Amino acid sequence: MSFRLKTILGIAAIEAVLLAILVWSGLRFIETTAEQEFTQRAQATVRAFAVTTKDPLIGSDLATLQSFVWETLNYPGVIFARVRDADGRVLASAGDEAALARPFAPDADLGAVTDGVFRAAEEIAEGGLAFGRVELALSVQALKEIQADARRYGIGLALLEMGLVALFSLALGVYLTRQLLNLTEGSRRVAAGELGYQVPVKGRDELAATARAFNLMSARVRESYADLAEREERLRQVLENIQDGILTLEPGGRIQSFSPAAEAIFGRPAATVVGDTARPLFTEGGWATVQALFGETPDPRRLGLLLDTEGRRADGQAFPLEIRVTPVGQGPEQGLIAVVRDLSARAAAEAELRLRNRIIEDSVNGVVIADATQPDLPVVYVNQGFTRITGYGAEEVVGRNCRFLQGPATEADALERIRAALREPTDVNVVLRNYAKDGREFWNDLSITPIHDGRGRLTHFVALQNDITERMRAQEELAAREAYLRRVLNSTHDAIIVIDAEGRVESFNAGAEAMFGYRAEEIIGQNVSVLAPSPHREQHDDYLRRHRETGVSRILGVEREFEAQRRDGSAFPMTLRVNEMNEAGRRRYLGVIHDITERKRVENALREAKEAAEEAADTKTQFLANMSHEIRTPMHGVLGALEMLRDTPLSAPQQRYLDTANTSADILLSLIDEVLDFSRLEVGKLRIESLDFELRRTVEDVTAMLGQRAHAKRLELACFIAPTVPDRLRGDPIRLRQILTNLLGNAIKFTEHGEVVVSVTVEQLEAARVVLRFEVRDTGIGIAADKQPLLFQPFVQADGGTSRRFGGTGLGLSIARRLAELMGGEIGLESAPKVGSRFWFRLPFLVAGRGGSGVRADFSGARMLVVDDNATNRIILHRYLTAWGVQPGSAGSGEEALAKLQDAAAAGRPYQLVLLDFNMPGMDGLMLAKRLRQDPALAATRLLMLSSSSREPAIIDELGIDIWLDKPVRQSDLHDAIATILNRDDSRALAAEPRSLRPGTELRFAGERVLLVEDNLTTQQLGEALLRQRGLEVDIVGNGREAIAALEREQYAIVLMDVQMPELDGFEATRRIRAREAAEGRARTPIVALTAHALPADREKCLDAGMDDYLVKPYSGAALSAIVARWLTPPNGVGADAPAAFAPVLDPVKLAEVRALMGTGFAALLATFASTVREQLALALQALDAQDGEALLDAAHRLKNTAGDIGAPRLHGEAAALENALKRGSFPAQGIGALERAGREAVAAAEQLPERESPS
Repeated sequence: MSFRLKTILGIAAIEAVLLAILVWSGLRFIETTAEQEFTQRAQATVRAFAVTTKDPLIGSDLATLQSFVWETLNYPGVIFARVRDADGRVLASAGDEAALARPFAPDADLGAVTDGVFRAAEEIAEGGLAFGRVELALSVQALKEIQADARRYGIGLALLEMGLVALFSLALGVYLTRQLLNLTEGSRRVAAGELGYQVPVKGRDELAATARAFNLMSARVRESYADLAEREERLRQVLENIQDGILTLEPGGRIQSFSPAAEAIFGRPAATVVGDTARPLFTEGGWATVQALFGETPDPRRLGLLLDTEGRRADGQAFPLEIRVTPVGQGPEQGLIAVVRDLSARAAAEAELRLRNRIIEDSVNGVVIADATQPDLPVVYVNQGFTRITGYGAEEVVGRNCRFLQGPATEADALERIRAALREPTDVNVVLRNYAKDGREFWNDLSITPIHDGRGRLTHFVALQNDITERMRAQEELAAREAYLRRVLNSTHDAIIVIDAEGRVESFNAGAEAMFGYRAEEIIGQNVSVLAPSPHREQHDDYLRRHRETGVSRILGVEREFEAQRRDGSAFPMTLRVNEMNEAGRRRYLGVIHDITERKRVENALREAKEAAEEAADTKTQFLANMSHEIRTPMHGVLGALEMLRDTPLSAPQQRYLDTANTSADILLSLIDEVLDFSRLEVGKLRIESLDFELRRTVEDVTAMLGQRAHAKRLELACFIAPTVPDRLRGDPIRLRQILTNLLGNAIKFTEHGEVVVSVTVEQLEAARVVLRFEVRDTGIGIAADKQPLLFQPFVQADGGTSRRFGGTGLGLSIARRLAELMGGEIGLESAPKVGSRFWFRLPFLVAGRGGSGVRADFSGARMLVVDDNATNRIILHRYLTAWGVQPGSAGSGEEALAKLQDAAAAGRPYQLVLLDFNMPGMDGLMLAKRLRQDPALAATRLLMLSSSSREPAIIDELGIDIWLDKPVRQSDLHDAIATILNRDDSRALAAEPRSLRPGTELRFAGERVLLVEDNLTTQQLGEALLRQRGLEVDIVGNGREAIAALEREQYAIVLMDVQMPELDGFEATRRIRAREAAEGRARTPIVALTAHALPADREKCLDAGMDDYLVKPYSGAALSAIVARWLTPPNGVGADAPAAFAPVLDPVKLAEVRALMGTGFAALLATFASTVREQLALALQALDAQDGEALLDAAHRLKNTAGDIGAPRLHGEAAALENALKRGSFPAQGIGALERAGREAVAAAEQLPERESPS
């Protein structure tokens, strides 16, 4: 082998080795450099991607995340981009689906890539908390292909060169060294970064091919680097164009780069801040927040955190700023990337968003947002307005479709419009009926709007609700009114005419055509005065002119009656109402005319019918009064004869016959009274009085009156009046007594066994007014529920069998109901067959006088035992005793009582008094009393016997019974009896024994002369017998003339005057007697009317005539005794020493009642009475002198009331006579001498009484 060959081969070998080494090292350098550059750019890209997506990720702004992901796919080589939350859930992703589906593991470098995809990831954290990470996948295929091409070209070039060397060694020998140097130079330049460098190529040998291959490789590398630079530029543009500013800083905090967004945020060009520290970019407070991040050694705890601070713009303006600083690189060359965001717009947007949210939430309208991406459109939000309208809360609605608001009346066409709008989708507005949670139907003005995202995809529907129920109701009412008005205008018979300011007709409806006989076209344009007869026709234009000039009119807005004229000239009455209308400055008048021809005819007919009805009612009332009079007169004889017969010796059968006759007569009188009352109620002539009265006395009078009837049937009759009930009331005691009598009488009538209980309680109590509840309870036959509504109707009873069995008119309850209503109250019942009934009524009263609650006493510490087998009686007595301070015990039998008394005595706490029922099963009251008297330990016990049986004096004395009271017991009598027994100095204890303790005692008037004026012989005989039976001397005359003559001859203590007599009736006779007394200055003789007329007007007529009192026939001996006692004083007077001088002046019975009521205040009351009478007499004399009728009437009225309260009948009569005369318009020209005398006598008697009689 030649040296040349060896040299050539050696050179070729060396050149080949060198070329191979050179190519390999170049390729390796290029590959390594490209891989490192690729890896760094990939990491920078993923970090930048993490920075840009951090805020939307933390703020859960999924829409922004998705938009960033889509923008990242635009970068060259990016296969996919993905964002996950801290739990690994994908929040946003885009790119190759297959690559996304494969497991993801970040690659540290390209050496770990096996599938041609480089995966990079970056964690996103804030404040030490991981919020998620971003993932990018970039294709390395292009880089690999370039590298592979370079390798292929390099290897091929090396092989070619070796071949050329072998083939052209001779040619290469000359320039081998130069070519190798060229390649070496090219490699050096490429290594130095002069990518794309081309070595000179000469020839076509291996070295030239190698040079060309080198040049090709260099060109390819340059292209690859150019592609990478282009991609880097794109990424830079993205980073520069995002809204967040990006700053890169070198260690120590000096700024290396300042993105355009940062320039815009801070208002500073990059050139002015690059190379400087970041300190000028922040305010003092803001720098304090971030200072630790920009030092030589940044605080690692704050790196990566999103911080709110305050920046400063170039003009010095401070603004809210958000910053995140993250490290870049490692080691001493580690730098910082700061991403800043101007929060000014966001803060304003957030404030605006909060305002909008508050507006939406507080809106009165309902707001509903539904998810349009779900097939059933579930609700995702409702505001408070929705809850207010529908009643559904958000927790009940979210997740559901709003179909639950629909109901049976929801409009189908509206629902179809909604469905069509949702399908398109498009806006829709409908009005439909919906249903609230409570089932309430409401009208909903509903607007629905579709909402699209930034990419035009439908995401939600927003619905606005407006509850227009009231508006719809108003519209419906308005529409109904308008329709109604149209119908009225089209169908009314009234004429409706519109005229202009000159009186010309503009509108003439069908009613006007029919009324006046004109067609509309005939009258429109004419003066409306053609419709009026003279003189209104001539005056009409003057009316209009005056109104135009002055604005004053007497007919506008007022309905007045006129005469109108038809086309045929006939006149007719009509009413006219004219109203003025001003529209657009044009004056018109609307007239409504109503033909009242028929109304006038009806009015005349009604007036005539009313007069006839009133005349018929008066005739009926007079007939009933006359009938009553005619029946009462013989009934008086019957009852009087029966009463006198009772005082004669009778056998047992005769006594039963007498009782039957008495009962029948009482029933007949009751029926007459009921018929009269019903008649007066029918015609509205029954008057309710307003008088002062004592409630307890009124109620207990009724129970006492009916007590014998109850006891005869072996019924227990009890009465309870609550201690809180005021005693002195103002109202109508007569009607109250009538209602109670009716209810109590019925209860006794329809009860065969058991008890009847009357109770009075307070329902409402004020200073001057009280509402009382009265109850009458029985254990009778009861009333079926279906019959109860009929009971208060006239002439109705529960059933025919009841009527046949018990009798009655069926008017009583009807009258009671009407009376209760007239007195301002109501009445009702509760009842069950075979159980009993409870009738109740409530009435209002005024509290009169000193008010009070009746008996008020204090027996504090006293121990008393109530013994009664009837539980009701025990309860009532127990409550009375408790109210009086007693410590009561109770026992339901004699045996139980004896045991309790013995136990109490043995314990050293004996009972002082025993209230003992007479009739009890087993050991009755008498047996118990006997056992007590036989027991030494109990013998001293005081006994108060309560009985519905007649008393037996021998037994009373034998058993030492202290007091015997008849049932039902009056509350006041019970109190007085206890006080007497206990010998207490109590305010209610009377010096004399209570009247109820002295039954059978009769008033005697020995020596007093009475004039009986009566034309009926039977009544004369009966009256004389009753009066003489009471010790009176009696003269009898038959008419008024004889009475006047008798009074001329004789002085009588009292005159009993019949009112209906021949020749001269009682009214006229009394007037003449009073006139003569006044003329001659005589003392006033009491005159009591005796009449069978039972109407209240008759009583007024008697008092107006000058009579002092009134007694209705038939009257009993007791009633006659009471009225005589009222006007005469028996010889024993009020007390044992009472002087006769003042006996006729004060009523002893009334005086005793007042004295018992007032107690220690009795003397003070009399003093007040005396001063009041003197004062009112003085005022009356002044009024008489001044001829002042009103003042004199007031004084007379006050004197009458004062005298009635204290019990001064003579003064009361004179004052009442004067009052009645003044009311009739008759002024007392002769003076008021009789009134003065009566007043002085009453005052003198009142002033003497306290000195003669101790109040105790």
